Amino acid sequence: MTLERVPSKIITTLRRLAFNFLWSGQDDKHRLHLCNWQTLSKPRRAGGWGLKNLSSFNVALLASTFWRAVTHDSVWHQIIFDK
Repeated sequence: MTLERVPSKIITTLRRLAFNFLWSGQDDKHRLHLCNWQTLSKPRRAGGWGLKNLSSFNVALLASTFWRAVTHDSVWHQIIFDK
């Protein structure tokens, strides 16, 4: 469980690898991208491919971790609120 945002450089690198793999079948070959990341990350019902938007997914995981720590009977909850 992490409590930090993934650096944007890593997210950019992962997106580039995913794009190159999707369009060429290999992660080290460069090809013309046939659609943008916003289209790929849209839900299938909205005309996208249903891939995760890594930036939004990271923020959601951080919020979920924070919410669990604050609302449940966890060690963090006891430390923060029982003082």
